[in-house]
Amino acid sequence: MDGAGYEIIEAQDEFAGDLCLGSTETADHWSSYQGPSSELILDGKEALDRARHAGVFTVGWWVARPR
Repeated sequence: MDGAGYEIIEAQDEFAGDLCLGSTETADHWSSYQGPSSELILDGKEALDRARHAGVFTVGWWVARPR
């Protein structure tokens, strides 16, 4: 976020110290989803899976303001 021009005011890991694996269903599980924003949901699922497999995953929140 710093590289995008934001100053981080506060950051919190919601499950500090706990292993968080995110969604573990296979992509096939979601491939038949036809509801609202299905492409967005499937793209998000794939992005979270890639992050999880790379070891970069957390459940947290940030407060930031533009520099």
